[in-house]
Amino acid sequence: SKARALMVPLFFGPLPILTAATCASKLEVYGASSAQYSKMGWYEKTGGTDPTGRPIYQNQWTKHFLHYSSRWQIGPTMDSSVAGVQSHLATGQSDTSPCPTDVTTWEVWRGNAWTSTQYHVTVTLAKTA
Repeated sequence: SKARALMVPLFFGPLPILTAATCASKLEVYGASSAQYSKMGWYEKTGGTDPTGRPIYQNQWTKHFLHYSSRWQIGPTMDSSVAGVQSHLATGQSDTSPCPTDVTTWEVWRGNAWTSTQYHVTVTLAKTA
């Protein structure tokens, strides 16, 4: 009789933990000052990471956080319900951007709704003197 090969699906597990070292240490956020002034400006890594290994940034003037919680968000706390700027996701999508500089479209809270078309938020490597 012939031996039968056991076909076992490969399981790679969850996505690997990212290393915060791959993301820039200082960022500049701009493009929505008229709607979310306190969320714009320069952010630096805090040294902390979220459970996926993504870095946490903080604005040294306003103390707002730029962090990942199923998407990149900027707000006064790490609570996603108070974010004023966040990475845009189409329905059913998840944000897999390892660093905030990888996000191509951002949404801005206008007091009663999110908009991804009225403002053109950019998160980029901060220029140093």
